Amino acid sequence: IGPQTGPAAQYDLVRQAITSYFNYVNENGGVNGRTLKLIAYDDEYQPSKTVPAAKRLVEEDKVYAMVGNVCTPCNAAVKDYITQKGIPMVAVSTGASQFVNPPIRNYFGYLMNYRMEAAIYVDYVVNKLGAKSIAVVYQNDDYGKDNWEGVKEAIQKYDGLTIAAEVTFLATDNDFSSQAQQIQQVNPDAILMFATPKPAASLRKELHKIGATDIPYIVSSVGANDTNLFNL
Repeated sequence: IGPQTGPAAQYDLVRQAITSYFNYVNENGGVNGRTLKLIAYDDEYQPSKTVPAAKRLVEEDKVYAMVGNVCTPCNAAVKDYITQKGIPMVAVSTGASQFVNPPIRNYFGYLMNYRMEAAIYVDYVVNKLGAKSIAVVYQNDDYGKDNWEGVKEAIQKYDGLTIAAEVTFLATDNDFSSQAQQIQQVNPDAILMFATPKPAASLRKELHKIGATDIPYIVSSVGANDTNLFNL
C-alpha cells in the first residue's frame, strides 16, 4: 500500500522497485519453486484510504505478507489491525519510533529511526556548521512529529543551541511562502527540514524567491531522496 498518485506520488518508486525485483526472482525460478505476486493499492498518502486497502488485502486477497508499505501516518492507522491479524509487515517504509519501541513481533523495518536521524542532523549543524540557532520545519503528522521530538531530545546535549522557530506544514500544502517568511524573520544559522520530497523542494523554492538561500538547508533522507527536485 502506498501513494501512486497525490502529493507523495514519487514514492510509487517503492512499488515499481518491488515489482521489478519480484519479476527477477520469478524469472529465476521463484522461491522454492513458488512465484511471487504483488498486489498494490494506491492510498494517495491518506490514512483514511490505507485502512480499507489493508482490510481488502487481508480479508479478500488473502495475502501472506505486506511489503514496503509507505507513509508513517498511514502505517499508524493500520498498525493495530495488522498486529492483530499477525500479517508479516516486511520493510515497512517508516522509521517512526512507534513501530520499534516497543518492538512489534510481525513488523520488520529498514529505515533509519527518525529520532536517531534527527539527532545526527543536530550534531552536524553544531559541530560541522557551528550553528547556535536552528529553525525546525516539519510535516504536521506522525512522521514529522517524531522527528520534532528527536530534535528536542538532541538539543539538550548542546549548550547554547536554541530553536529559533518551529514551523509546520501539511503534506498536501502547495504554498510555502509563509513558512519561508517565518524562517527569514528569525534568520537561523541552519534549517532542519523533515518532509516528503515535494514540500522539501517547494520550501527551498520559496526561500530562493525571497533571497534566503545562504542558510544551510538540511533535509531528512525521506525528503531528499531525489536530488532532481533540488536541481530543478
